[in-house]
Amino acid sequence: MLAADFMKTGAIPNATIINSVLKLNVTQKELDALLDISSITFNDLSSSRVITDLIRKAKGATAKQDIAGIYIFKHLPTVSQYVGSSSQLVARLRGYLVRTHKPIGKLLPLLYSTPISE
Repeated sequence: MLAADFMKTGAIPNATIINSVLKLNVTQKELDALLDISSITFNDLSSSRVITDLIRKAKGATAKQDIAGIYIFKHLPTVSQYVGSSSQLVARLRGYLVRTHKPIGKLLPLLYSTPISE
């Protein structure tokens, strides 16, 4: 089964489905633990300093610690979503927000083509 086919069903995926689609071997207990990890939602990306401080605070990290994590950007004008991960989450997000990364791939051209905040 393809991920797109499953998403059309509207059902909530479990470990069996995820293992089938992604060719993994994750237990339901491991999946539940991943789903219980805290998340942070930002609706205003105009201040990279505020965002990185909030990420560190939420994860209990100091200013110099690297934080691994997964992020999802949703481009509101097109409703496109981009999922990424990084072993240095704060540095990755800061680079996106202050536009130090080259505008390549699917996310950055969209992110750079519109204002960060309206």
